[in-house]
Amino acid sequence: MLVAASPVVVAPPETRASDAAASHDLVRLAAVEAVRERALEDAREQARSAAALQEQAKLEREKAAREQALEATRLAARQEALRQEALRQEAVRQAREREALLAESVRQEQARNEAARVEAARQEAQRSEAVRQETLRAEAARQDGLRLEAQRQEVARLGREAAARAEREALRAEAVRQEQVRNEAARLEAARQEAQRAEAARQEQLRNEAARQEAARQEAARQEALRQAQAAEARRQVAENEARARLEAEARARAAAEADTRARAEAEAARSRAEGEARLAADAARRQADALAVAARQAALPLPPRPAPAEPPRSGLQVPLPTPGLRRRVLINRTDRDPAVVMYAEGWRQKIEVNATLDGVRGEAAGSFESPLVTVALRSDGTVESVTINRSSGSAAVDEAVRRIVQQQAPYARFPSGLAEDLDVLEIRRVWTFDAAVRLFPGTR
Repeated sequence: MLVAASPVVVAPPETRASDAAASHDLVRLAAVEAVRERALEDAREQARSAAALQEQAKLEREKAAREQALEATRLAARQEALRQEALRQEAVRQAREREALLAESVRQEQARNEAARVEAARQEAQRSEAVRQETLRAEAARQDGLRLEAQRQEVARLGREAAARAEREALRAEAVRQEQVRNEAARLEAARQEAQRAEAARQEQLRNEAARQEAARQEAARQEALRQAQAAEARRQVAENEARARLEAEARARAAAEADTRARAEAEAARSRAEGEARLAADAARRQADALAVAARQAALPLPPRPAPAEPPRSGLQVPLPTPGLRRRVLINRTDRDPAVVMYAEGWRQKIEVNATLDGVRGEAAGSFESPLVTVALRSDGTVESVTINRSSGSAAVDEAVRRIVQQQAPYARFPSGLAEDLDVLEIRRVWTFDAAVRLFPGTR
């Protein structure tokens, strides 16, 4: 018994190609989403690290403030101790001065008492001598009265002897008086010299005390200067640590922002590439279908000749020529060894795509045209050095519209400081497409 075979339905090549392209787009979008998630997670981790560093810097500032307050308390205590010591030394000095004055007054009183005693002794000696002389005279008179006649010569002898004794006594008394005067003068001189020595010792003590106080003041000033220098050094170190922590946090934040920007740029680039590839695939399919239809209807007719690329206009928009001798770099793809070059090129592309319009292109492109390959050379100050059409669109109007769009958006952003140190001119090569909007793709397409 024969069984009829079931017909096998074979999808047309166009449907299989469309399904494969859609599957490939889904895989690319999933990869882009995974890259973006990883970039966001890295950014969150860096933000947490920056917060931890800020907290640590805050704790260090608080610790430095506590140490500074403790140092100020210790300095106040040292100053108070120095002040108390100075007061005590001043009290001791005043007490010594009072003792010296008291000793001087006692010495003067003793000198006055000694002078009074000597004077009293002298007067007493004079009185004794007068009484004795009077007694001797009375005795001589009595003897004279008893031996008036018999002892006149004896009286005379005794008178002579008495005179001699009186003279000797007077001489002896004068010698005693002169000895006492010399002793008193020596004692007074010794007292004067002792007072001078005491005064010199007091002056020396005052000078030593003043020198000690001056040395203490200079030491206190030196300690204060040292403390201020240490406090200034501590403040400088705290400021440097804070600045270093702030710069590190800013650097990490900038790195996180740049990573996020790169991730967004890569996602946007992937999306743009996917859209462009989808549009190109759709355009290719549409053109192929149109070509097959035209070939079916007009198989006998020859194809119209392709218009040759037009010469750049000699009038109108003038493009400056490249300047020789400058440091240059050509960026064809979206990757480069220097991330700053890629970031700058992406910013330039976004400005072109956001601000450019299709009005002039649609009005000037009367027929069909291809996507031109264009190299734009930008100087470090953001001005345009040159616009080079590497591959013409086939329409002079479209090529001229590209040049006009580039010049209308100028000047562009200046090179970042790090990029400006390495480059004078950056040449960005891109494929320009005009569909729903102006889109720029890597120059390898």
